[in-house]
Amino acid sequence: MLYNGQLKAGILLLEELIHSDPVKYLQDTIVTNLCTLYELETTVATSKKQQLLFMANQYKGNGFNIYCLKMSL
Repeated sequence: MLYNGQLKAGILLLEELIHSDPVKYLQDTIVTNLCTLYELETTVATSKKQQLLFMANQYKGNGFNIYCLKMSL
């Protein structure tokens, strides 16, 4: 979707996928791609990434790779 100029639609699709089943879809590749799209879309990417981090903490716990969020630690 990104390469077709549909950035917002791509973000919405990945967000809906994750929210539909966080246990199943909070995966490194999906989260990394979503965070990359956040960075391209807005300057408030950090707050959106933090929301993903809270969700990952709730559903994945220590089994989540925080580096896929592409945040400065």
